[in-house]
Amino acid sequence: MINSFDFYNFDIIENKELYLRSTSTTGQYIITNSKYIPQKLYFLFVGSGCSSVCSYCAGNAYYFSSVGIRKPIFRDTKVIVKDILRLQSMGVDILYVEFDPKPFSEKFYNELFNELKSVRRKLELGLHFGVWAGRLPSEKMIESISNIFPREMA
Repeated sequence: MINSFDFYNFDIIENKELYLRSTSTTGQYIITNSKYIPQKLYFLFVGSGCSSVCSYCAGNAYYFSSVGIRKPIFRDTKVIVKDILRLQSMGVDILYVEFDPKPFSEKFYNELFNELKSVRRKLELGLHFGVWAGRLPSEKMIESISNIFPREMA
C-alpha cells in the first residue's frame, strides 16, 4: 500500500515553486570538512511508524499503535531509489532522512544501500541522516553511506 503513493508529485501543488522554495532551501548549511554548501535540502520519505516511545515525538510507537500500526512500515527500496534520482533531477542536492526505528532500520538501510550501489555513479547529492531513537548507526552502515554518497563536491 505505502509503495503506491507518489510522495514527490509536486505538479499537483498549486504554488509548486513557492512550496519547494519554502520547504527545501537550507541557506548556508555547511557540511564539515567539505567545500560543498548545499542549497536545496529535501526530506526523503522511506517509511512510517516507530518502535520507540520518545517523550519528544508525537509520532512514537504509542500513537502509531492507536491507529493500528504495530511496527514500522518501510517503503520498497527500488521505489526509494527512483525517488532519489527524481529529487536529484529536480535540483535537490542533499537528502534528509530521519527514520531510524531500531531495531528494524539497520536491515532496511543495508538493503537500500545495496540497491543504491547500482546508481551511485549517477548520484550527485549528499545525505543528512538524522538518528533519534537510540544508538548510532553501525560502522558498516556509516561506511555504506560514505561509499555511496559523495563526500566532497565541486
